[in-house]
Amino acid sequence: HWKIGTIPWSEFTGAWIGKIKGNKVICFSLRQPEVTLSELSPTGRKLVLANRALGFGDFQIMSVGLDKSADELLQEILRYLPIPV
Repeated sequence: HWKIGTIPWSEFTGAWIGKIKGNKVICFSLRQPEVTLSELSPTGRKLVLANRALGFGDFQIMSVGLDKSADELLQEILRYLPIPV
């Protein structure tokens, strides 16, 4: 659970489906991740760097507990991204 606040759509540069331990997650890349993620604790920043190195982008969300699957949620998200993905 990260407390980084609201990220404007204009800061996103990509979104895709990844899998962590068999669970689908939506991965995001950001235009200026160092600015957005600077509010994380040092441990949080280390986790972000590790996840990024594994190909999971700057941060991820899970669809567990939501009324949409990860694939459905990704399709909705892609409608709002400012660039073609």
